Amino acid sequence: MTWVLPDDPSAVPEGRHRIRTTLTEWRLDDQVDVAELLADELITNALRHAWGKPLLTLSLIDGALRCEVNDLSPELPRMRLPDAGEEHGRGLQLLEQLSARWGSVLTYTGKVVWFEITAARP
Repeated sequence: MTWVLPDDPSAVPEGRHRIRTTLTEWRLDDQVDVAELLADELITNALRHAWGKPLLTLSLIDGALRCEVNDLSPELPRMRLPDAGEEHGRGLQLLEQLSARWGSVLTYTGKVVWFEITAARP
């Protein structure tokens, strides 16, 4: 499933809502909190470091929940260690710690940043 999100701060709660609703329909309630948190980071980064309307895509393949956020910037994310007093810069560290895998890839129009988490159904 893919959604075009607004190119303003309302994209973050809308993205969380889309994830919660979809994962509930897919009976993946246990993965909602982590998926929302990580997608929140990707959407926020797309709004902060790119332009245009981000695309949010969720898919479920072979026991893995995959979330992708497309934006129009060709600059791939870089892992960095923020200073203790910084309020931003920890999103990729969260991806590294909470996802099974994550990555980014250039597209013709920008990039996709994605993560996968195990999708265990009850």
